Amino acid sequence: MNKTKRYQKIKIEKLETVSSKLEQLESKPQSEFNLRESIYYLRNQLKNALKKGYSYEDLSDILAEQDILVSPATLKQHLNDIYNKSASNKKKNQPSYMKASPKITPHELIESARDLSNTTAMQGEKIELEKTLNSTSTAEETDRSNPDVAAVYKELCKEAIFSEDEKQADAADRLFENAIARPVIGSLPSQVHRAMKAWIERNQLLKLRDESVLKFCKWFVCNGEYDSVNLFISSLNCYENQMTHIRVRNFGLCDEWSQVE
Repeated sequence: MNKTKRYQKIKIEKLETVSSKLEQLESKPQSEFNLRESIYYLRNQLKNALKKGYSYEDLSDILAEQDILVSPATLKQHLNDIYNKSASNKKKNQPSYMKASPKITPHELIESARDLSNTTAMQGEKIELEKTLNSTSTAEETDRSNPDVAAVYKELCKEAIFSEDEKQADAADRLFENAIARPVIGSLPSQVHRAMKAWIERNQLLKLRDESVLKFCKWFVCNGEYDSVNLFISSLNCYENQMTHIRVRNFGLCDEWSQVE
């Protein structure tokens, strides 16, 4: 594996050579798919089978014959998700499985938690959460690629950046500065672990935790897929007892969690 050489200068001739080579690359054939991609691949055939009177239980059994293991409920959820997104994204002409897995906003998180405890989600939660954030906490959006929390709570959310770029090493310091005054709720991108870990270690923030100056609590929204589970386990193993971890199971994307327990 190549290592990064920082502050290197690259001649335009080399860039043009690489550009030409990249343009000539042919598409690599894909030999395997994850579960969501597989259902997308079979979406038309599955839909036609449903029209012929077959149930989701029947389709689940047929898929199981080829070691494609999915419950009827999850199969139904994935198909509904595919066609709902396909309808709303026709202009973009992009398959739904190529998009990042949906993240749960704080408003949706409250609703999910209430659903899990078999209670009825009440209206007006966004308003109540806004009041809570405004009066007791500071909200920080650190996900530049999908700033969904900032999109919902525009007037309340500030921006901070986790980066492995040395020039932006202190771009997340505002999180610490604000946390000294009152609690900070940060929306983190899925692949933030390495950059966040470097920032915490560089500023020795876990020592401040030991001195009761700071406390950390990481809410991890998991969609049940392999990469998502591994990211959660990596974070848990890294911080162990130094940071509280709360796993939120996104039942909207997965209803089979036995492999994670």
